[in-house]
Amino acid sequence: MVRVLRGSGTQWRREIPVEAALAPAYIRSMQAAPELKEMTLPEKLALMEALWAELCRHEEEVPVADWHKEILDERARLLAEGRAAFVDWEVAKERIAKRTA
Repeated sequence: MVRVLRGSGTQWRREIPVEAALAPAYIRSMQAAPELKEMTLPEKLALMEALWAELCRHEEEVPVADWHKEILDERARLLAEGRAAFVDWEVAKERIAKRTA
């Protein structure tokens, strides 16, 4: 079940089965646009989280573009060679903020 949050509180507006939320796109596509426009931001985020969870359950089926795989392979190689390192998320956000300021 997907719980769809109402407002900023902890009350749930409705619960819908994941299968209903994730019905094949060709079935729901004509209805989705108006429904999405009527959803609150918390409802949209809950749906997005449900979609992400479903994609993660079948990640081997999610296509990866060749260019993206090349970048990931390069980064893995640099890590293995000790020429790159992970950075704490807070440090990374500070660096990004400085570059974009």
